[in-house]
Amino acid sequence: MANEPKPELRRCPNCGASDLTLNTELGKIQCRHCKNVFDGKLADDVEGAEDILETESLVAFSCSSCGAEVVLNADENTSAQCHWCKHIFSLNEKIMNGAVPDLVLPFKISRQEAMGKISERVRAMPNDYYDADFMAQFDVEKTVGVYFPYFILDEKAHVKFSGHGEYTEVGTVQDINNKYRVLSEGVEREFDLLIDDLTIESSSKRLKQESLIDTNNVINSILPFDVENAVEWDANYVRGFSCERRDTNVDDIDEIADLQIRDLARIQLRSTITKYTRGVRWEKEEVTPIEKKWKTAYLPVWLYSYQEPETKHIYYLVVNGRTGELAGVVPKADVQRFHKPTTNKIGGAITALGVLAIGSTIEIGSPMLMIVGMVLFALGIVVMTASQLNTETYAVRAESLGIRHGHETETKFKIDNLKENNTEHKEIRVDDRYSIEGRNDASIYGSLSSSQVQKVQKNIKSKGGNKNGK
Repeated sequence: MANEPKPELRRCPNCGASDLTLNTELGKIQCRHCKNVFDGKLADDVEGAEDILETESLVAFSCSSCGAEVVLNADENTSAQCHWCKHIFSLNEKIMNGAVPDLVLPFKISRQEAMGKISERVRAMPNDYYDADFMAQFDVEKTVGVYFPYFILDEKAHVKFSGHGEYTEVGTVQDINNKYRVLSEGVEREFDLLIDDLTIESSSKRLKQESLIDTNNVINSILPFDVENAVEWDANYVRGFSCERRDTNVDDIDEIADLQIRDLARIQLRSTITKYTRGVRWEKEEVTPIEKKWKTAYLPVWLYSYQEPETKHIYYLVVNGRTGELAGVVPKADVQRFHKPTTNKIGGAITALGVLAIGSTIEIGSPMLMIVGMVLFALGIVVMTASQLNTETYAVRAESLGIRHGHETETKFKIDNLKENNTEHKEIRVDDRYSIEGRNDASIYGSLSSSQVQKVQKNIKSKGGNKNGK
């Protein structure tokens, strides 16, 4: 049973036909009948981000090969392929999709442009720079268009930070006790903060940001998108493209958003504390939300992926479907690894020689041959075991093109009613000339660690509903 209302059928305003598709070069809907192009409805006033509901119009598949969850428009597609590892889905991998997004941001960069950027980046390096298997299988024609799910948050908040700042005067030198003379002050800042389009992944599998071999680390590094140009949800915009599944609700990532807004406030305050050459130690950070507006959106990405046969690691190059910015994780040629099948054969051959030598000892009666046989047998077992262990624990070395989205600097914002107050001016003596103890005025806490991601995923699992649409 579907919980969503059936959308009104979209038709061409010129000829009335309903056979519509996305023209990626124009970022507009095009009628396949009369070739007329037109824009979707801009979504400035859309109220959204409802909790996940079961839906019939979009169907999701959970990839048994790499774990990705891919969404298809059931009205347009009868088969599905994973955009990461190219696995072909079967019906028993079908899962409930989740909510239809509020907004969709159309592709503006064409597939040809994206392929050109990807090919140029790979071909710019010498042939032996990247892994030989990767280069042998490199085929830019396998680039696919994918929509990734995001939350978009507009928020107004009242911010109040207080702590201590320290600075040294010009010409300060050590005294007779090897201490530096430092001036310390209490620091208070208070203001209203208006956040516009803070963008956060709404797939729990893409939240983690600390690994080079991590999807979110790359997908988010091509942010920001011009989400102000997003339009109200229209399935015609995703026709012919793959989509990833949203599996989180607002409550699941609200804490993450609060961390990132606090980061943004902290970083923006740095321009008001330049006096403190040794930095500031914020001891109290209060961010009180006044108004929040959440929306969900599909944002466009061109994706080229490669799965390493032995380790099953997936490497990828991605292009922002609006700006053309490129990022990726690519296997380098100097990767050191065991090749498991080959290593097993070598280990097996050594073991077989050991068994043969031990068997020959019965006929020859040579103690030395017995020792040699036992050593060969043990060595063969060690080689095969090492192959297995290495395959399971191997960490791939790779070149990372782009690291992370700087939510604290790239998010649009406005500060109003700034109040500055400095108190408790006093002189102290310190050992370290350059930095206040506990300095945190440039700290970033909104980039999620593994433990934070596990907390979000555990919360989702404990609710027991987000994967089945209840």
